[in-house]
Amino acid sequence: MSAALPDHATMAERVPVNSVVDISNEPAGALTVTLPAFMAGSPYEQAIGDFAVQHRAVAITVRYLDRNFDLESKGIDLALRLGELPDSALRSRWLGSFGRKLVCAPSYLDTFPDMTRPYDLKTAEFVSMEGLSDQVVLVKGREEKSLYTNRGRVRVDNFAALRSALRAGLGVQRLPASVANPELEIGTLVELIPDWSIPNLGTYGVWPDTSRRSSLTRLLIDHIVNKT
Repeated sequence: MSAALPDHATMAERVPVNSVVDISNEPAGALTVTLPAFMAGSPYEQAIGDFAVQHRAVAITVRYLDRNFDLESKGIDLALRLGELPDSALRSRWLGSFGRKLVCAPSYLDTFPDMTRPYDLKTAEFVSMEGLSDQVVLVKGREEKSLYTNRGRVRVDNFAALRSALRAGLGVQRLPASVANPELEIGTLVELIPDWSIPNLGTYGVWPDTSRRSSLTRLLIDHIVNKT
């Protein structure tokens, strides 16, 4: 997704990435942003699109990736990331949270008809996903249970592939609620141990510490916060 005014195209090309210049008091330049692929169509994506519409002299490249990598070496100005953030030189800002569901295919559940308690998950095969912790935490009121999963035979690197593997009956795993709910509605997936829930994960905007407060990165972060 990109947006730029034709009149400013040449100037935008001369502006260093992640900078702001004054063209009739309008920001201009270029940004590269990444967000998890399952966020396509989300309010975060819509906020980025709205930013591009409002600032026609800003060129934006959006990459949809479900894995983390070094931002500076890849030329990424802003990344939307999930869960707890490791200590690093990156700046970060909390943007919100998202729900998750522990799910599997009905055919897989048929092989474990007595799976009604968190402890029962120890016998289940979990579809592994790159970047997804093997530790599963479930809560019920003030009670909390934590266990380490039994890795299955299948490993994937994005949520779309994870959803497909679960639908095929290859095991169980947590999915973002926005991905799981449509499948639950049509019955291709079922929720496991629904009396217990998976804690929400935080969504954060992270960017290299070299960014200035007046930069395009900061301007975009503020816009996302205001729109979501």
